[in-house]
Parts: sequence; structure tokens; C-alpha cells
Amino acid sequence: MRESKIRKLKITIWLPLLVLMIGIAIVSPLVHLSYSSNRERNKTVAQLNAQTYSERMRSELYKGVAVVNALEQILISENGAVNQFDTIAQNLMTSYIQCIQLAPDGVVNSIYPLEGNEEGKIDLINDPERGELSRYARDTGKMVMQGPFALKQGGTGIAIRKPVYLPLGRVGEDTSFWGFSIAVIKVPKIFDDSIGALTDFGYDYKLTKKSNVDGL
Repeated sequence: MRESKIRKLKITIWLPLLVLMIGIAIVSPLVHLSYSSNRERNKTVAQLNAQTYSERMRSELYKGVAVVNALEQILISENGAVNQFDTIAQNLMTSYIQCIQLAPDGVVNSIYPLEGNEEGKIDLINDPERGELSRYARDTGKMVMQGPFALKQGGTGIAIRKPVYLPLGRVGEDTSFWGFSIAVIKVPKIFDDSIGALTDFGYDYKLTKKSNVDGL
């Protein structure tokens, strides 16, 4: 009789434990699978958000590229002259551009807007901070992007410089270096919207840059 009571007591104690252990064994893989699925989904969303906002920044930078390309075409078509530079530059300005510059022979002599950017009139070829990359652009014909760095006129910017070459004679003959068409991008303004969005999502992030064959 006593053994029967002991057996019933053991069943009473061990059966719930056995059921609990079986339940844990069944539920644990499901919980892990759900956790892994949520983590992968969050990772995918984070990657999409990061790509979206990095593309937005890239798009704004390429607006600066479009500006220097447009100036290059004007210079070539006008044999190195840009009449009504201020008017042309004003029409090319965007909210992310600090200023637009022309630098014949590598020396900046035209800036729009000039007010507040007067200190930007420098010799790029021989400047200690800008000279090496400017000479590289001049010698290779590649557009270059430099920055973020401190601007002579104050603040921080990214400079996009396009070397411009004019034909010496008939089409297809040798060309000569005219100078640079330049757009200076505002920093941190160009990053603010995208970085603000990434911060609002609660992400830890790091901005990186790399060069491609076009120097961008």
C-alpha cells in the first residue's frame, strides 16, 4: 500500500516535469527559428534602409558631377570662355552646393556665389592640401572628388574637380589643359537628412568612401 502511494507520488511529481521538458524541447526550436527569422528580417530591412539613404547621398553628389560636366561642355564649346558665368552658375546651383568655381590653369578666379567664398580663390596645383590630387586630375584627365576637408572660406566641404581640355586644332588632334570646373558640396548638409533617418531607426552606422575608375 505504501509502495503504491510512493509510486503515485513519483508520478505526480515527475509527470509534470516530463511534460514540461517535452514542451521545452518542442518549443525551443520554434523560438530559435522565430528569433532567427526576425533577426534576418530586421537585417534585411536595415540593409534596404542603408542602401536607400546612401543612394540618396550618392544622387546628391552626382548632381555636383552634372554641374562640372555642364561647365566643361560650355568651356569646350566656347573655346575656354564662359560668358555670364554668374547667371549660368546660378541656374546650376542646388541646395547642397556651397559654390561653383572655374580655375583656369588650376587657379580659381571665378566663384559663384562670391560673397562668403572669397578665400576660395587659390592656386590648386600648388596648394599643400589640394595640390597632389589636383595635379593627378590634370595629368590623368580624371574627375576627382576630395573631402570632406576644411574650406579656405570656412566650414567643411567636398570638392568635385573636372579637368577641362581644349582642342589645339581640328577635331581629333591634341588637346591642352585649360583648368578645372569645380563644384563644392556642403558638408554636413548633404549627409544630414540621411544620417538623421538612420539615427531615428536606432542604427549604429559608419560612412565610408571608395574610389572607382572615374575617381568618384
